Amino acid sequence: MTAPQLGISFGSQQTTPSGILADRRAGVLFPHGSLRPGTTLANAASQTDALWAALAPERPPTDAAEQLRVAPFWQSPTGAQTYMLPTLIVLSAMGLLVLLIACANLAGLVLACGVSRRGRA
Repeated sequence: MTAPQLGISFGSQQTTPSGILADRRAGVLFPHGSLRPGTTLANAASQTDALWAALAPERPPTDAAEQLRVAPFWQSPTGAQTYMLPTLIVLSAMGLLVLLIACANLAGLVLACGVSRRGRA
């Protein structure tokens, strides 16, 4: 509701919060959903394309990238995975590195123990 005071219009020409929400050209919502059981990605994409074609006369796209698309959640251009995936990759790599160092350390200890026993006999 404070978007107009902050100078954020979401692509709308309106200046009031209710006007921005009523303007079909405003890019306020980024819907996410899940497929019904038995629905394929291609079928959902064709239904979405038909819906977009029906809504296009009422809301002309202002940007070529502005279109309804069906994509797996992890490939979504918006959302938490956009920000979290790089962080999770870095944390996973760090965990793997710590595990590798621990394994190398343990292997060195076992090797040193084996060499010390062999040398006494």
